[in-house]
Amino acid sequence: MVVTAMDSPVKPANDRWSSRRMTGIYRECRKSRVIRKIEGCYYAKSARNSTKSPGDRACELNDILWGMGTRLNKYIAEAGVTSRRKADEMIAAGRVCVAGKVVRTLGALVEDGEAVTVDGREIRAIEKRYYIALNKPKGFITTTADEKDRPTVMDLVADAGERLFPVGRLDGDTTGLLIMTNDGDFAYRMSHPKHAMEKTYRAHITGVLSKEKLARLRRGVEIDGRVTAPAFVEIIKQGEKSATAEIRIHEGRNRQIRKMFAAVGSRVLELERTQVGPVRLGNLKAGHWRKLTPRELEALK
Repeated sequence: MVVTAMDSPVKPANDRWSSRRMTGIYRECRKSRVIRKIEGCYYAKSARNSTKSPGDRACELNDILWGMGTRLNKYIAEAGVTSRRKADEMIAAGRVCVAGKVVRTLGALVEDGEAVTVDGREIRAIEKRYYIALNKPKGFITTTADEKDRPTVMDLVADAGERLFPVGRLDGDTTGLLIMTNDGDFAYRMSHPKHAMEKTYRAHITGVLSKEKLARLRRGVEIDGRVTAPAFVEIIKQGEKSATAEIRIHEGRNRQIRKMFAAVGSRVLELERTQVGPVRLGNLKAGHWRKLTPRELEALK
């Protein structure tokens, strides 16, 4: 059984489950009146006095209900392949097989003993987790592989001893702190908008940052048709033709900092990320990495 949002019903993901078994699970759910069944499909309903959408409710219910197996996207994440969100894209693209069969259903389960392959390669949950902080230099692409054969951040962590992937991204011209891991669940929590992880940048920009420009940046400016969330912005140094500023944001839109300054008439000359949540870049040299400390990990989790 898969619970889904009211506007997008699906059939049960696992056909080999008996209808009796599914009916029993459904009855348990129905007691709290959070789902309903129509023509063999299961639908999530928003609880009364709840701000959660049916879609969020569906995800929450699935995470609670599937005690008899592991959600496929979670299994892939725990194997250190990628984050849950990227795993869903792999599943939808038909790149994942369970027990020798291609699975495209989001929310499908993996039971004990079943073989899972991604792009023909069998994967297994990893036992040891790695969490590192990298000082990304300019010119390196934040991806695990690049079709144009450009240098990637993977080249900088080849000596880490494990297959890692980046949490979030920095564009090629941006330098600074990038967290990398082989823990898909950790990456999912870190990058999900609901966790609102604060990121701090130091930007060297053209022009003068007037009080009016500062106020606009702090309130939020329109980029790509949407207004940005309020931000912390302070001038570190103001020159005649350029300025250096510190800016903190919770969002993670594509090239957001550059677009925010462009919206007030300035161009970013250099951009460095100096902090993510409690993790600081500090004196870490460009191109080098270090393990996150236990205190940093505890604060992040």
